[in-house]
Amino acid sequence: MGKDVSEIDVALTSLKERKAPMCSLSSAKLSGSPDVAVRQFKNSERGGDEIKYGQLFARYESPADASTAYTALKATAQKCPAKKHVPQKKIRKNFVLLSHDDTWQVSDEKLGEWEHFRGLEKHTEPSSQTKFNVYHFMYDYALSGNLVVSTLYWERTAPGKSADPIAQRATKLLKKQLQKLG
Repeated sequence: MGKDVSEIDVALTSLKERKAPMCSLSSAKLSGSPDVAVRQFKNSERGGDEIKYGQLFARYESPADASTAYTALKATAQKCPAKKHVPQKKIRKNFVLLSHDDTWQVSDEKLGEWEHFRGLEKHTEPSSQTKFNVYHFMYDYALSGNLVVSTLYWERTAPGKSADPIAQRATKLLKKQLQKLG
């Protein structure tokens, strides 16, 4: 992820609930009863240099159970709307999620021995609220054997910036993580 990255207390609601992150910062309940581990990271930067990353690992009793869960996640991701307006929402005492517009698309790409699909979301807040008002979220889901991995990598940019470099960084990080898992 780069320099100055540290593990933080899990703040992302879906991960706190031990669910897979999904479009428009929603969550998807995992099927079955897997053993679940979650963690979250961030760097200390703000604005255009801010990076955040969350991971969920779900270990199932069998590859068939893991495959069922992965298939269900994919079906959920494919049902997400291509465009959505999200109204302002109070998340906790000192944090408000600003109203924003989301666009969503899903793509398939095998990564080594891992089955994999990605949800790419562009989350745009009003430019009057912040200079870096565009968030690029890379939702990745991977399956190998009895393990399902769900990650969420995101960075902020000013309007008009391409998400391609962010997607490349997210893919590089995901590949590194999956290689460690086997």
